[in-house]
Amino acid sequence: MYQKYLKEVSTRRLKLLLWRTENYLNHNIFKKVMGGQDISTIKEGLKNSFQNIKQDMDNLKLQSNQNNQQIAEIKELLTSLMQELHTLKKNNPDRLKQEMISKVKRNRRSIIKAKILELIETERYSIPEIKEVIVDHDKYCSKATFYRYISELKNSIEEIKIGSKTIIVPIKTDLR
Repeated sequence: MYQKYLKEVSTRRLKLLLWRTENYLNHNIFKKVMGGQDISTIKEGLKNSFQNIKQDMDNLKLQSNQNNQQIAEIKELLTSLMQELHTLKKNNPDRLKQEMISKVKRNRRSIIKAKILELIETERYSIPEIKEVIVDHDKYCSKATFYRYISELKNSIEEIKIGSKTIIVPIKTDLR
């Protein structure tokens, strides 16, 4: 891309130089006819012009190489940033999930208590059996937290002993 640009620039400069040289020569020929400068001065001017063009082309090539190096560095940086962004997107759940998780965490105590009451109402379980479901199997909370929730629910549940087994049942309140 830059080489094409360099060729265009050099072609334009050469055309400009030829035009200037032609005008210069025409002007000098006119001067010569009229008693102006000699040919050696014209040759020296042309030589200096071509040296300046060569220096300009060398400078443009050097600039082009430096730009190519900077482009390669920027591409590497962009690639690493894109990979990092992709990793962050992978590791970050979407906002709705985060909100739902935070609501569940806030209401965790009441959710677990409701689950305990649901188990008590649907089946006849003992406290160790409910603990096994809530703590060991589903891992909703720790053992100590489970027993704390049971003690908080003492107003809503009662223990009934049937033979050698003690079960938990909800307290039914009659409103008479």
